[in-house]
Amino acid sequence: MIATATDTTVTNTTDAKLRIMIVEDERLVARDLQYQLEDMGHEVVANCDNWDDAVELAETEAPEFALLDINIRGEKNGVEIARHLRDWIDIPFLFLSAHSDADTLRQAGMTGPSGYLVKPVNEKYLRAGIQVALHRHRAEKE
Repeated sequence: MIATATDTTVTNTTDAKLRIMIVEDERLVARDLQYQLEDMGHEVVANCDNWDDAVELAETEAPEFALLDINIRGEKNGVEIARHLRDWIDIPFLFLSAHSDADTLRQAGMTGPSGYLVKPVNEKYLRAGIQVALHRHRAEKE
């Protein structure tokens, strides 16, 4: 059975505690993101670096939000994870990438992301990105 996000997902703001999944293949970056999110009061319910783990954890942990690196370990990338999250779980997500070239942006844009942050990400931009993503997701639902 695939988990679905609750209605509270789209009404949260960054002041409310979110259950967040991080998909990032650089351990130091993932750890830094986790610390930043926890400092903001969020709960990181999944932290992984590949498609298989991301899909399994999204289904078992029922995150309300996801941060997705585009280039991850394995054959499938963060864009494919985004498609899965959008189609099966319907949660807002932000892409994180060290790449901002036209091809990467085009691929990412095709999934309807709630935002795109270029790494390294500081807490100010992360907080703003999450807030905008939540508002956008709520507006699309309405």
